[in-house]
Amino acid sequence: MIRTLLPSLTAFLGTALTAAGGALLLGSGFAWSAEAQVAGPFPHILPTCIAFRTDTAGKLYAGLAEFAQKPEEQEWGMMYRTNLAETSAMIFDMRGQTDVAFWMKNTPSSLDIAFFDTRGRLVHVARATTPLSSDLIGPDPRIPISHALEIPAGKADSIGLIAGSSHMDISKPFDCPKDFP
Repeated sequence: MIRTLLPSLTAFLGTALTAAGGALLLGSGFAWSAEAQVAGPFPHILPTCIAFRTDTAGKLYAGLAEFAQKPEEQEWGMMYRTNLAETSAMIFDMRGQTDVAFWMKNTPSSLDIAFFDTRGRLVHVARATTPLSSDLIGPDPRIPISHALEIPAGKADSIGLIAGSSHMDISKPFDCPKDFP
């Protein structure tokens, strides 16, 4: 049991010890030093991808995105990611939920977040979100949202996304390529 709990225990204690600059001895001669740990959590790269295409009055854009389907994938999103590539993208499967809102907590990179209704029509774009903010971002809470698209700040303008005019189509999910993102 202790071997099962040890990784989560050391991760939990790591934050406190890093702040204190100390080290801890955990039974069986296992020494843990805060200095030996990587500072802070790391980004989660999702295993499932989806191809998408946006269309704004005939201006087309096609891309590949990580696909956040499970609640834990959606909660994590693009947290802790820095230096996003121009092609970085994540699509969240919101399944027609209303009252959809995102925040930028633990997200050091500014993003554009586009919200699409159940017909694939863009209903709201939050441009150049404030990194690390806990402010809620989202469309009118009464609108059922099918998908949300997170892309690097400025990308919504460069691909021509316009609320009320843009539409998005997506493929079926598939395993992400090994070199993605």
